Amino acid sequence: FFINSMNSQNIILRNIKCLLLLISLIFSISELYSSNRVTSVNAHQKGNDIVITYQLSEKSDVSVSVSIDGYSFKKLKNVTGDVGEAIEPGKKEIIWKVLSEYEEFIYPNVRFKVSSSGDYSKRNILLINGGFSSLPDYTYGLTYAWVKKAGFYFNAMTNFGFKFNYDGIFSGRYYSGYPFFNGEKEYTRMSITAGVLFRMRVPLYTYVGMGYGYRGLYYETVDNKWIQIHDKHTVYNGITSEIGLIGNIKGFALSLGFSILTGVDGTYYPEAKVGLGYCFN
Repeated sequence: FFINSMNSQNIILRNIKCLLLLISLIFSISELYSSNRVTSVNAHQKGNDIVITYQLSEKSDVSVSVSIDGYSFKKLKNVTGDVGEAIEPGKKEIIWKVLSEYEEFIYPNVRFKVSSSGDYSKRNILLINGGFSSLPDYTYGLTYAWVKKAGFYFNAMTNFGFKFNYDGIFSGRYYSGYPFFNGEKEYTRMSITAGVLFRMRVPLYTYVGMGYGYRGLYYETVDNKWIQIHDKHTVYNGITSEIGLIGNIKGFALSLGFSILTGVDGTYYPEAKVGLGYCFN
């Protein structure tokens, strides 16, 4: 990617900083959402045992821990009931054999924490995407993904400026002379990519993929012919590689990504991508 000014470098740096900020936000929201699958945690004594009840909103792996100082938590081992792997949603109960871990259990500031993890549901994700670069240039498209612990995705992007059927490439002379342009110009930008998704944590996924990408600049002549202006700053044609994140927040999906179109002549064209959509089973 050829940068002609310090201003272009600053634009790229600002775009990268915005992406990092949004990625951090997705991590924070996903952590909050994951913990919110467990609600209404209560505990009471029953004989020599402690019974911990809770509400679970979706199928998860469940663990329970105790704090006797109000700050640090220790995972409980001698527990039975609705604890362990693949616990179904609903009102749940865990029984802790207290005396198997403590000789006596008399503390003024006891707290119990029930934690959930894992994802046992497949997801279909449909996103409307927007892409932007520092040239500047903007594209729009769709992403479809299917994922459980792992899955696949397909993405198509364009700026809807289709000018592939041009009459010639202007890099010197135009037929028997030089062309006369009427002032109209259009960029053609498109990419088609596919790849794999992996679940990082509930409900956050990362994706990586490759495909084909193209960007060309076209000018219209006075006789209504579209001429491609071909140089290393205007034409990019080759392999597109990309990486990004998809977050699922209560049925809504948000994606953040970065792609690079590497031209056959060694040029490269970076593009940041965001998406908003719906996640369903």
